[in-house]
Amino acid sequence: MQPAVILCDRGTVDGFAYWPGPGDFWRGLGTTQEAELARYYAVIHLRVPPDGVYNRNNPLRLESVAEALAIDDLIVHAWNKHPHRIVIEAQDEFLDKAASAIEVIRREVPACCRSPLFPSREGHEAYAPLADSSRTVDSGA
Repeated sequence: MQPAVILCDRGTVDGFAYWPGPGDFWRGLGTTQEAELARYYAVIHLRVPPDGVYNRNNPLRLESVAEALAIDDLIVHAWNKHPHRIVIEAQDEFLDKAASAIEVIRREVPACCRSPLFPSREGHEAYAPLADSSRTVDSGA
């Protein structure tokens, strides 16, 4: 059996920050916070940038800076009991924050999954080929 590493952009616990109610989020989903936290070996939380750095030109961002920060605080609270949570604070440049996240991932994956990096076509670092050598995980795509 080969080891597996699954990276998720959002975890089930993040829904806590968006729960409109009524009632308790966990009970409404038929689960508990402890059960959901136990689904994840590690959690890497990238904090929302403050006003002045927050990219308002991104059409995928529906929230104002204040709303995004409030949601981010709720997400931090929702994950606060996870035993292996890593928080990456906001930085002026998103790529710096992304590089910090990649370093954390590199440290956290099993040794068998730590392949050497190589330059991609665009000049960004990318992970080495997966088990199927015709596929790569490319950060520049």
